[in-house]
Amino acid sequence: MELNSIADALSGLQANQTYMDVVGNNISNVNTTGYKTQNIHFEDLMNQTLSYGTQAGTNSNTTSGLEGSNPFQVGMGVGQGSINLNTTQGSVQDTGRLTDMTIQGNGYFVVNKGQQSYYTRDGSFTVSPDGILSMGANGMTVQGWPSKADGTVDKTQPLGDIRIPVGAQSASPTSKMALNGNLDASQATGAQIVTPLSVFDSQGTQHSLTATFTKSATTNTWSYTITDPSGKAQITSGGSGTLSFDANGKYQTAGSTTPPLAISGYGAGSGASGNTVALDFAQIGQLAQTGGVNVSTTDGAPGGAIASFSVGKDGGITAVYSNGTSKTVGQIALADFRNADGLIREGSNLYSTGVNSGPPQVGDANSANLGSILTGQLEGSNVDLAAQFGQMIQAQQGFNANTKVITTTNSMLQSVLSIVP
Repeated sequence: MELNSIADALSGLQANQTYMDVVGNNISNVNTTGYKTQNIHFEDLMNQTLSYGTQAGTNSNTTSGLEGSNPFQVGMGVGQGSINLNTTQGSVQDTGRLTDMTIQGNGYFVVNKGQQSYYTRDGSFTVSPDGILSMGANGMTVQGWPSKADGTVDKTQPLGDIRIPVGAQSASPTSKMALNGNLDASQATGAQIVTPLSVFDSQGTQHSLTATFTKSATTNTWSYTITDPSGKAQITSGGSGTLSFDANGKYQTAGSTTPPLAISGYGAGSGASGNTVALDFAQIGQLAQTGGVNVSTTDGAPGGAIASFSVGKDGGITAVYSNGTSKTVGQIALADFRNADGLIREGSNLYSTGVNSGPPQVGDANSANLGSILTGQLEGSNVDLAAQFGQMIQAQQGFNANTKVITTTNSMLQSVLSIVP
């Protein structure tokens, strides 16, 4: 006597035990940062085919013209088809920590350990003593594109560690300057107006220059010269020019000669490199009223240390210095996969690529199909406790029902054995 029901029920016990394992794991991770719910999928096992059925009019036991018969199959239990990830967005939790980050949308942070890359939704990062952005729990380094010395980011380069130069000093040389004011039209030829200028060199040292505006014999024209009273600034070109005005006293680009101010160095003892300053005189007018010229806007700053940093939605990291300047120091990369269900869980909120996940598609945050990065927040688990409790009941009922099949089948076997002499 063959009773397949015991084997069927055993497969059901195993399947529902795995179901309970998945549910239990989900519930245990209800407060895990960035955790994604797992869902189990069942499928029937192979069937024992006793008859494949017959076609209409071909049943050998009947006269031609009768309807056919259906296949006669008995199932042989249940199997575990797959365990899939629910990759929907988890709830966002405010932390107030600048280095805590969450991805709003698709994508994973890329972290590195030696030569191995991993992927995570857990953005609980920290800045190590040497300035490397890393995961606080395991020290793996966050990957992206470091910036060049001038603050630009070359995303054609391989991914690397992101370094925030904590304690580093930065100075910004002057590169542009705009002036405004009035040159008195009623003044006689040769009249002068003197304006003090300040420029910073590449080491953050401030230098005082003087701009002298002189009324020319040519109608509606003034000349100017720029000098350094101390004699330190070595002005190689752009130290003189002319300003032209129309009959209404408005500055005219045509007829004016205002070359950039080129400074090759700042004298003996200075290690600063030279710099070129673009001059803008468009806001200067010539009217018959009191004259005076001032600097309206300029850049350049003395040396300063990093006071803070910020992370943009695109992952760009901007360092803010105590002298008021800012500079891009790197950009965090995100990765996505064609089949996230194919990723392999590695523990510690990490994933690695699997044979069925496809290769990582690395790119900028907040672009294409990748989400944006928000700071001061962490993504919570997306486990729905109500749904898990419902699945727990299903797993329990399924398990209990299969034990009942085993006890009932056993009772049937005992009945058969009791009639054997």
